[in-house]
Amino acid sequence: MRTLVHAVETWRAPKLAGAAALSVLLPAAGTFFTPVAGDIALALISMAALVGTGVGWRHRVAVASLPLELAPSAARGSVRGTAVFRFRVWLGRGRQMTVERAVVRYVSGERSVDLAPAVGGGQSVVGPLTLLISDADGVCQGGGRFEVDVQAREGDKLWAASATYAEDDVVVGRFREGLVLSGGLCLEPSSYGLIRE
Repeated sequence: MRTLVHAVETWRAPKLAGAAALSVLLPAAGTFFTPVAGDIALALISMAALVGTGVGWRHRVAVASLPLELAPSAARGSVRGTAVFRFRVWLGRGRQMTVERAVVRYVSGERSVDLAPAVGGGQSVVGPLTLLISDADGVCQGGGRFEVDVQAREGDKLWAASATYAEDDVVVGRFREGLVLSGGLCLEPSSYGLIRE
């Protein structure tokens, strides 16, 4: 079931402003056709609608300021005998972003290797994005760590996130797929970082 939170997340500023205006103007117009008790009831309804719109606006602003995040764990597996590593990134609760830069580095002792994720710069996505690294040459062996840096653009704002994954942070499995999208946002953002075997 859709909640008010999910509905408000998809509203743009003009829609919220229009809801606020209607919440005041419609009951005010109704006062011309009702007795005093109706006027009081309509005034109370108008005030409640205005407060609700204010709460919705505040929530929308808070959701719009949620940062770019990387999952707390990475996933590893095998595709046709080749080791693959997956790193998941998302903006807020799944807002649209354009990936400007994604760098994955494997560091083992003094050796550092830059790996090219399967997702290049300039890709626009809604919801979580999985960066896929194929280790056909076997360079990601030997107890090292992964360093992931991602930059993504939302409109004119540039977001950045980085994380380091030690060997214990890389779990066998894949990130959950088939997340439900509604109005351009995922209804289950808490499941973005979940890994299944």
